Amino acid sequence: MAKYEIMLVVDGSLDKKTAESNISDLVKLIEKEKNYKVTDLGNKDLAYKINGQTKGWYFIYNFETEVTSIIAEFRRLVLLNRSALRHLIINLEKEYGYKATINEKKIKFSQIKAKKYEEKQKAMKAEWESREKAQAEFANITKGSNNE
Repeated sequence: MAKYEIMLVVDGSLDKKTAESNISDLVKLIEKEKNYKVTDLGNKDLAYKINGQTKGWYFIYNFETEVTSIIAEFRRLVLLNRSALRHLIINLEKEYGYKATINEKKIKFSQIKAKKYEEKQKAMKAEWESREKAQAEFANITKGSNNE
């Protein structure tokens, strides 16, 4: 069963009840799913204007489902809904989500990658120090030849 998170931004010029009623057909699709939870983040300023709007109602929906057609239908309905300014659907089971933190193969790969990065950083630091030492020696040599 896949875990999903959907963030939905609804037109902020509407009052809360109107905004919720405008997206009620979207919510009906997913509210029957397992572990359904909604988080209302309230009316917030948008980072930039979307369709001329500067505010938006933010809602986050978390749920689990095996039926991927629900996600496709949700996406279709969101695109038809004029009140929905933006939406983001994340499958938390994919490699960038929840499953990546419990997958032994991915953990091992990231540890190897981190070790290589540290080795590269050490090599770069050693090279930098040797260059600084060479520059200091060169400066001492040129200083000595200028004094003569």
